[in-house]
Amino acid sequence: MGNIKVLLSWGLIILLLISCGNDSAPEMGYDAPEAAEMMAEQPYMSKAAIGREGEEAADAESSTIIPEQSGQQRMLIQRASLQGEIGEYDPWFSQLQELVRRQKGFIVNSVTRQTYEDARSGNITIRVPQDGFEAMLGALKISFSQIESEQISGDDVTEEFYDLSARLDNQRKAEQRLQEILRAAKNVKEILEVERELTRVRENIERMEGRKRYLQDQVSLSTIEVSWHEPYPIMSGTRGRGFWGTIARGFEQGLRGFADVLSGLIAFLIAGFPVYAFIIAAGWGLVRLYRRARGPKKAVKASATKDNK
Repeated sequence: MGNIKVLLSWGLIILLLISCGNDSAPEMGYDAPEAAEMMAEQPYMSKAAIGREGEEAADAESSTIIPEQSGQQRMLIQRASLQGEIGEYDPWFSQLQELVRRQKGFIVNSVTRQTYEDARSGNITIRVPQDGFEAMLGALKISFSQIESEQISGDDVTEEFYDLSARLDNQRKAEQRLQEILRAAKNVKEILEVERELTRVRENIERMEGRKRYLQDQVSLSTIEVSWHEPYPIMSGTRGRGFWGTIARGFEQGLRGFADVLSGLIAFLIAGFPVYAFIIAAGWGLVRLYRRARGPKKAVKASATKDNK
């Protein structure tokens, strides 16, 4: 009996193991074909959509802003504007050209205007290397007789520059991957899709390279805008900043306003002279005709009065 119980126990254990194996077998049989199907679909997707996937991956990588590291150089665009009164223009401009040459800069444009008061004025745009910006600005201040306005501004483009560099690197990597896919393309449809993506990536690269060159140019060369004018003839020597200087400027502005009104009136009279001459001549002619018409009537009345007497 003991042996029979042992055999029955082992038989039950074997049956339980077989039933467990049968229950788990369908699951394995279901997963295996599904995995095979997924593996079969993967090569097709990589051929048809790898260009888009590669580009999306590049865009995702490029959307990440690269934090500034301690080894990165700060990119700062410096600008300044200066307005004021100078002495005589010709020697001042010669001095300005010498200052620009010393700082290894150049003059972008120069505009000179002649006013009715024989006092010239104008604008000058100067580009100088970044390391000579402060020296050039200080020398310009000294060359002015009086500074009327001054403004200095800076634009920090460090984050934009290095983020743009990272985006550009990612786009170039995407271009290399697309070129490899293009060489491995099997049919015309795949070739056209890859070439379309490759064209778009190259356009992005060209645009980013242009923006990067622009930032490098703006950072390496600072811009100074100069607005100048010669002393005005009227009371130019007494125009200070104190009480009497304010009175002198007010008196000068009053004289300028009177001169403007007087010159406008003279111009109006000169421009309308033919019309005025015609009106005067017509009026004088009408008066003469009227007098001639009244002459005979007066004579008739006078003779009639004498006859009545």
